[in-house]
Parts: sequence; structure tokens; C-alpha cells
Amino acid sequence: MANALYPKTKKRFMAGDIDLLSVAVYAAVVNVSGAGTLYAYSAAHATLADIPAGAIIATSPALTGKVLGDDASFDSDDPVLSAVTGASIEALVLYADDGTSTYLILYQDTGVTGLPLAPDGSDVQVLVDAAGWFVL
Repeated sequence: MANALYPKTKKRFMAGDIDLLSVAVYAAVVNVSGAGTLYAYSAAHATLADIPAGAIIATSPALTGKVLGDDASFDSDDPVLSAVTGASIEALVLYADDGTSTYLILYQDTGVTGLPLAPDGSDVQVLVDAAGWFVL
């Protein structure tokens, strides 16, 4: 699977239903091809509940330093996930939580520095691309 914005969330962006600066956004690292519970991207997925809990290896604190660029990009500080253990990590998912519901934003399994990764209890810093997480 290539990197993708989740289509249902793209529709919400186009409708003006999402303000990434006002909702909490998180990065979750997921197991997609190792042992144990796996996650398989689907364009039909919309909420965090669509990802099996066992496939989510770790989740960051809410992203800080969020910025919307003039080029329609979304950027933030590099999140750090603390003391990561569990199955292998091959992808990451950005999701938002508006206090009422969660929604999946971005699936990324290529071009992520340090992935795949076999967690060993160390902290994992996700390095956000210099151009940001994504551009609409």
C-alpha cells in the first residue's frame, strides 16, 4: 500500500468540517506485516475503531507545533512515542480526536525514516518530512 489520505476524511476537509489546529491529532504506529494482529489499510476506514487494537503498537501524545502552510500542507513538531514495545512497526497513522469521535487522516508506510522497526522499549521519535505530514 502506498501512502494515502483516508478518503472519508478528505471529504470532511472539503466540506470544511475539520480544523486540524483545533482538534487533537495523534500519530499511531501500527503492525501491518509482522507477527500478531495486523492492520490492512482500506479506503473505507474512517475511525480509529477500524484499526484492530492489537495492531496499534504505540500512540504519541497530541501533536504540538501544528501549522497549516500556505501550500495547503499540514506540519507539526516531531512526535516522540515513549518506551515502545510490542510487535514490529511498518506504518503510521495520523488520526484526530475532536472529543466526540475519532477520524483517520493519513496512512503512511513508505518514506518514513526508521521504519520498519522492531521495538525494544526505547522511545521512538517520528521524523516529520520537511514538507510536513501531507499536502492537500
